[in-house]
Amino acid sequence: MRIGIIRLDKIGDLILTTPALVNLKKIYPESSITAYVSSRNQKVLQGSPYVNQIHVWNWSLDFIQKVRREKFDIVVVFSPTTESYLAAFLSGARVRAGYIYTSRILTRFFSLFMLNKRLMCQVDQKDLEQNPRTVPHEVEQNLALVEKVSGDKTTEKELFIFVPQSEKNWAENQLPGKGWLCVHFSKAWIEGLPDGFLAALIQTLAERKKIFLTCGPDEAFWISKIILPDSVKKFENLSFQQWAALISRADLCLSTNTGAVHLAASQKTPVLAIFESQFFNYHKQRWCPWKVPYAILRKDDIDLMNRILNEVQVLNHAKENISSNMQL
Repeated sequence: MRIGIIRLDKIGDLILTTPALVNLKKIYPESSITAYVSSRNQKVLQGSPYVNQIHVWNWSLDFIQKVRREKFDIVVVFSPTTESYLAAFLSGARVRAGYIYTSRILTRFFSLFMLNKRLMCQVDQKDLEQNPRTVPHEVEQNLALVEKVSGDKTTEKELFIFVPQSEKNWAENQLPGKGWLCVHFSKAWIEGLPDGFLAALIQTLAERKKIFLTCGPDEAFWISKIILPDSVKKFENLSFQQWAALISRADLCLSTNTGAVHLAASQKTPVLAIFESQFFNYHKQRWCPWKVPYAILRKDDIDLMNRILNEVQVLNHAKENISSNMQL
């Protein structure tokens, strides 16, 4: 059995797909699974025992011919876009499956020709504010797609990121002891918030907790402009697995709606997330931290600073409770 999976979007999306990959390998234990991913998220599956090969999708004729020569029995599309559906179609697989948002009319239309197993996602983020209802989590949607393809129930629900022991040892040396709070920086912290908001927040938090800051290469310029207390450790130019190892050392991860939210959840680190106000009721259900204690705040909250400080206090010992429950 040869299985291809396609996830051509961001880091967090692929992290939330890992339970589906674990279940595919469990349902089809003799299968060879090849993951086609994006240049942005390719490091997420590094070292995973549930994937045999990882390739960054390339829209060249030569690459597509190589994909067709794989002769996949099944291709499962976990990124609901026309581009991903086309990739599945071009693979030539006998079974081509994906989930579809009913509100995306053109994508839904093209999926009729490109996929032969479709799972409809009925929730429309545009009208959810006026018509509140339950939204399936991204993990649940991915697992439902695996069940549709296989006909079997999925049993594995945990996020899975492989982190080598060498990176865990490195992170422990960088962040000894307990009591660390991770603040992940993205430009969302400076877009739509008052000047100096993040610097003032970190200054206040640093009086209460040990703080370390992470950021991606695109944010290094912006973080250099923020005046930080001397006690705050700053980490740039990290490998994905180093980033995971550092976050695993934290009692809490504070982030806007980025991949850090889901990476923290994969490491059983509680999360305090700041989401944009647009489609808030949708995103707080669809993309909330999976299976860890968390709080989600609106970025446009007029009392955002105090709410963050209060939630940090509430979640302060949540990780200890996770560890205790895992030992039972």
